[in-house]
Amino acid sequence: MLLAVAVIGEPGRGSPGAGPGLAAGFARLLARRRFVFHMANPAFGSAAFMSANAGAAWLMVDVLERPATEYGLWFTLGPAGFMLGNFVSGRLSGRLAARFLIVGGTGLTLAGALTAITPAIGLPLTPAALFVPILILSVGQGLSMPQAQAAAMSSDPALTGTASGIVVFAQFLMSGLLTQAVALLYDGTALPVAAVAIAAAAASLLFGILSVLGGGKSG
Repeated sequence: MLLAVAVIGEPGRGSPGAGPGLAAGFARLLARRRFVFHMANPAFGSAAFMSANAGAAWLMVDVLERPATEYGLWFTLGPAGFMLGNFVSGRLSGRLAARFLIVGGTGLTLAGALTAITPAIGLPLTPAALFVPILILSVGQGLSMPQAQAAAMSSDPALTGTASGIVVFAQFLMSGLLTQAVALLYDGTALPVAAVAIAAAAASLLFGILSVLGGGKSG
């Protein structure tokens, strides 16, 4: 890791304005509001998905006492929703502005997370109550994530490789932190799961809106 920080730089070192190394590239990108907003949008969106799935696994096994096979079948709704969102995002790209897909998709992510509150407020806890919200959330994530990632990587044409690395790292970092938060808060009910997923989705929408309103300015 120390060698990477000290030696490895941006691919295409000869491009005008390229940073002298990895650490310098990180600093340069993180100083740009536009980049940070676009980076944080998919990071919190991914965290909403991962935390919801982590909680759903415990609730399926510990509370509903369903077999692992059934959990696996319900789990496929998440990836299927994400692929559907990706497909629609690709079809709409060029027809609709990226900012519309980012905010609209993230709004759908929040709507999905909000539907996860139903078993936490006394309605029956069923597999559908756990995984239909994840399906909706995933469609929204599939719509917004490619657009936000592309916008983040285009914020500095000389540092696209470094930007890509930071964006993916942020997604794994936030997913790991908020999944751990679900584990710490888990009490055998759906409330902690829904609360963490809603908070993450709301943060994702906030950064999506900020990227539209102020993303054009750097510094």
